[in-house]
Amino acid sequence: MDHFDIIVDIPPGERVREFSEKSEGPYREIQIYKKAMQLQLAEGISWGEAIKRASNEYSRSTKNEFASFCKCLISDGKIAAASGTAALDFLEIFSGIGWFEFSTGENKKKMLPLDAFKAFLNNLPGLYERALCLSKRDGISYRDALYKILQEEG
Repeated sequence: MDHFDIIVDIPPGERVREFSEKSEGPYREIQIYKKAMQLQLAEGISWGEAIKRASNEYSRSTKNEFASFCKCLISDGKIAAASGTAALDFLEIFSGIGWFEFSTGENKKKMLPLDAFKAFLNNLPGLYERALCLSKRDGISYRDALYKILQEEG
């Protein structure tokens, strides 16, 4: 049971049990399912309506969260403004994927790809650091190095 649309036909008493047992499923579906259960209990609406409203609410809130995150990356110089749209697209794609086991050598860590991608973006060197390294390496001015980086990125 990986998607919330399959869960719609489960008898109401089973929903909570299945949800708690499936706590490592796809993050997006779990959040929508959780919100739909809250809406259904609080407002007494049908399960289909609760899923629809929860899905719309989740989409709005995540788009705003992702846009804010990308604006911070751009203002911190971690990505160029031209890369912001691609970063937003990847964040949205990764938000619908369940848990993965990431490993580096002997270390294994179970996490959501969305969280791994956010950490990756946050750990990127800023444009300032990259331009400084490029100017030293190539013997060019900082301004020329920054211009070169921005040209390459978009």
